[in-house]
Amino acid sequence: MFGRKERKTYVDDTWISELNQPQAALTNDGTGWASFGWNFDSDAKGVGGVKVGPRTMLKVSAVKQAVMMISGDIATSPLELHACYVDKGEETIQRSHPSHKIACYSWSRYVPANLGWERLVTHAMVWSDGYAYLEKDNRGRVMAMHNLPPGTCHPHRVEVSGGRYTYGYMIQLDEESPSFFVEQGDIFHLRGGLPVEIMESEPNVDLMRDMLSVSLAAQKYKGSFFANGAQSGGIITVPPGVPTEARERMESQIQKKSQADNWFRTMVLRDGAQWHQTTVDAKSNEMIAIEEQITRDVARAFNIPGFKLNLSDSVSYNSSELGQRAYLTGCLNHWLTKIQGEARVKLLPARHQTSGEFKFLHNTEKLLEPDSETRNSILAIQRQNMIITANEWRTALGMPASEDPEADTLLNPNVKVNEVGSKEEEPEVEPEVIEESPAPEQPEEQEEELQTQEPQQRRRALSSEHASILSDAVAQAAKRVCTPLGNRSKSISKFSSWIESEDTVARAIFSEELEPICQQLELSADASDIAADGLFNNLLDRVCVFMEPHYREEDLRENVAAASHLFKTEAFALTLNLLGLNNE
Repeated sequence: MFGRKERKTYVDDTWISELNQPQAALTNDGTGWASFGWNFDSDAKGVGGVKVGPRTMLKVSAVKQAVMMISGDIATSPLELHACYVDKGEETIQRSHPSHKIACYSWSRYVPANLGWERLVTHAMVWSDGYAYLEKDNRGRVMAMHNLPPGTCHPHRVEVSGGRYTYGYMIQLDEESPSFFVEQGDIFHLRGGLPVEIMESEPNVDLMRDMLSVSLAAQKYKGSFFANGAQSGGIITVPPGVPTEARERMESQIQKKSQADNWFRTMVLRDGAQWHQTTVDAKSNEMIAIEEQITRDVARAFNIPGFKLNLSDSVSYNSSELGQRAYLTGCLNHWLTKIQGEARVKLLPARHQTSGEFKFLHNTEKLLEPDSETRNSILAIQRQNMIITANEWRTALGMPASEDPEADTLLNPNVKVNEVGSKEEEPEVEPEVIEESPAPEQPEEQEEELQTQEPQQRRRALSSEHASILSDAVAQAAKRVCTPLGNRSKSISKFSSWIESEDTVARAIFSEELEPICQQLELSADASDIAADGLFNNLLDRVCVFMEPHYREEDLRENVAAASHLFKTEAFALTLNLLGLNNE
């Protein structure tokens, strides 16, 4: 670990070095296996009468599904190191940084990062604390990470001098090996239970033992029920005077009846014997209801939405993307935040921690990846707003880059080149048109009419009275649309629901407010609808960006309010452009 290396011990598919009597190292005196805070595989009985421990709790199918789901999804989201301040055009991900390579690609030579994180989260969920040893070089830089099996590490406090204490961890790889004390910076500690102690969590199995005991008792009951041919137990009473041989023969027949070969054979009670049932069948015992309730309790314990554990009447969502987003924000973000915080203080050098130059973030794009149609719609909006290039679009779809030079430029494909080109290209066409115009051959009145008609075709002049009416209509429509949008921005789920459910309503509000002024101006019949679509799409482009993972949910309402205010300010000018009007 640190100090002089003496010998190596094979742990968790990886060779890690043990330390040899460093400063503050302890021996086995009072710190051995038996003195650990709790036996990591200890079983205790719950109210169901069945012993439950960290390993036996995985026999509950809902618990196993929850553990595999959360640990697997976190392993799917790579932990990336980002630079907080970069120059324009540079990527924020620091791929060449040693900490990024360990956290994102491989913990060690033979352990990929996704496997290491999956093990660590599994240990944290089942054993309430997951530990990984940080192998460092002589300069204190992290060179590799190694999973520590559950029970081989636990927090420990050491008295330094004068009543002062230092906190660290005690490591003991097995009962016969010596135990060693290491500092806090040498262990990556992921807490999965309630953090009631300074460095240790309350074991999840203790908090869930009674509930899991009932589940395991129900499984045991079903096993006994079917192991006995799905027959209920009971008592047979024999009237007085029955010979001993007859009674013993009846007992022997009953015992044979419980064997698997005789389950479906008929047994006749003779000599006045009577059957008295003492147990209930599975249907009368409501086994299905018990299993359903236990699954709900497991979902609450791990903070997982019910639909992820296949509960029949769980909350439904309008789309799979919204359901997955609720699972990410309500469950996974708690784990991701713990990992990011621990990685910042354990994997980065001290100078980078204080400067705030770097930060760890999980890439959750795979968890929120929509269907192909929705994904292309999002990419099309980004392309139209000149956020991505054509080649970046192709790369996102897994296609090779195009050789077209314009594929690497930020252009709106719906706009003509002469409208977005450089200013030097525009005057080249206008002089040619002026020179070729047959001005001398036209009468003076007709010449004036042609000169005034051409700008009117491009953009129609708007009187001050009509401009005031249009401005009021746009302001009223923007207020009616942005007010409920701001009220729904308290949470991601409500915000997403508004965007999907209020699409038609919001467009209708814009069209309703703009239709009277469009009729007064004698515009086309669909002018108000065209302007309504353009205004609502512009508003969506401004606010949908705050649903990206790198934006914090607690800042959603403030960000939406700022974007809505800016939209209200620019809505009138945008409407003039959409309707082909000029207010000059």
